[in-house]
Amino acid sequence: MFEAHLGPITDHESLRRRAIDYFQEYVRTNAAVPHTFAALNSAADPGPISPEQKLLRLESLAEPLSKTGVSFNDFADAHSKSDPASRALVDHVLDQWNHRPDIRRNPVSFAAFKEQLLDELSEPDWPEKLRDRLGLAHFDCVAGDIPVGLMEYEVGEVERQAESTTGLHHRFCAPTSLDGAPYAQFAPTPIQLPFGCPMALYVVQSDDDLVAELLHPRLMYVRSHLKRVGVISNRVAPADFIALRNNHLWALRLASMRDEFGAEV
Repeated sequence: MFEAHLGPITDHESLRRRAIDYFQEYVRTNAAVPHTFAALNSAADPGPISPEQKLLRLESLAEPLSKTGVSFNDFADAHSKSDPASRALVDHVLDQWNHRPDIRRNPVSFAAFKEQLLDELSEPDWPEKLRDRLGLAHFDCVAGDIPVGLMEYEVGEVERQAESTTGLHHRFCAPTSLDGAPYAQFAPTPIQLPFGCPMALYVVQSDDDLVAELLHPRLMYVRSHLKRVGVISNRVAPADFIALRNNHLWALRLASMRDEFGAEV
């Protein structure tokens, strides 16, 4: 499908522009099922996943809070309480986030397995630790602090919601280069691995540093999904991008036992 969308390509910028156009039209779309979950992407289907497996997403709360007129301090305070007014405030923000078209949420969600992130979750600065491990370079605090929410849910919840969505061929898949706009931190994984592996914002030293991630259709959030709120305050630490990529590639080769995968830069 992407090849048909390409047309004549004369330079790298043309290819980049077409990839962005394809993503906006066929992946980040609310008009139809994203190509990510269509039959044409069956090769990226990881197969059955235990429904009790817990998944995590680190979400920026900046836009939903801004567009609902709720301050982060008020939201964090409400999240820490269980009285009716506090619960209603959290429910309101999440409901608006789920349904308002002017609050952006990609219909394709990246998620990681909680069990691989327990060390990061145990740290006081867990938002920044998760950002760095998951390669979320866009959470760089260029314009100031970023309020975030830690969303946790089970595989089975995604599957149950997907049952009512017409046209989904599969509910989970490994990320490919067409499931997002061109992004320096994205690196594909060998077909021997049934999942993606985000490139960390630091130089990894072992394939044990890799985190498995999957894509799934956007989940409608409820209060029980919001496990924590926090703030990312520090910029991404400077790093040698070539070393980031080459060590990540080396780790992928070890994990997949495919020594010829990719090429160093």
